[in-house]
Amino acid sequence: MKILRRLGAYIYVPLLFIIIGYGCIWMAGKPVIDFATSISHILFMNDAPKNSGNVYQEGKLSKNVVFVSSIKFPTKGNQFGEVSIDSLKVSLPLYYGDDVLTLDKGAGMYTNSSFPGFKGATVIGGHNRPIFGNVYYLKVGNTFEIKTSYGNFTYEVESNQILKYDDNAFFDTYLSQREQSYAILYTCYPLDAIGWANDRSVAVGKLIDGPIIDDSK
Repeated sequence: MKILRRLGAYIYVPLLFIIIGYGCIWMAGKPVIDFATSISHILFMNDAPKNSGNVYQEGKLSKNVVFVSSIKFPTKGNQFGEVSIDSLKVSLPLYYGDDVLTLDKGAGMYTNSSFPGFKGATVIGGHNRPIFGNVYYLKVGNTFEIKTSYGNFTYEVESNQILKYDDNAFFDTYLSQREQSYAILYTCYPLDAIGWANDRSVAVGKLIDGPIIDDSK
C-alpha cells in the first residue's frame, strides 16, 4: 500500500499536473494558432483554388422546374456548385460550409442559409485573396451566376456595401424572409487585408433567372 502511495505521489500526481498544464496552454493558445494558420493559408494562396476531385455535375438550364425530391443535397465540406462572375473573371468551386479549411478550397456557403434557388438568402463567403475580393467591384445591375448540381441560377446585384463583420441584422433581414430568392456574396475588406479584418464587402443579388424549385414532390 505504501509503495502504491509513493507511486501516486511521484508519478501519477505530477503526470496529472502535466496533463492539466498542457490543456490550459492549448486552450489559451488555440485562438493564436488558428489566426496564424489562417494567415499562412492566405499568404501561400498564390493561385486561384483548383477544383477538387469531388466535382459536381452541373445542372441543365433547360429544366424549368426542379422537384426538391430529385435534389441530392451536399454534406458539409462537399462541392456542389460554382460561383461565376464573368465580368470580373471570377470562377470558384462552391462548397457547403464556410470554415477556414473549406474557404481555402474555394467559396463556401453558410450552412444556415438557403440553397441557391430557394426562397430566402444564400450566403456565400470567400477569401479576398486572390480573386474573390473582386466581389467588391460588383455594381448595381451587374449579374453573377451560381451553378449547382440541380440547376444554374442568375442574380442581379441590388446593392454592394461595406459592413462590419458582426452586422448580423443586415444578414438576418434577408435570411428571415421567404418571399424572394437572394444570394449574398461577401469577402474581407480592405482587399489587401491579410488574416482577420473588421469589415466585409457585401454584394446582394436578387434571383432573375433559373429553374423553379417545386417542393410538392
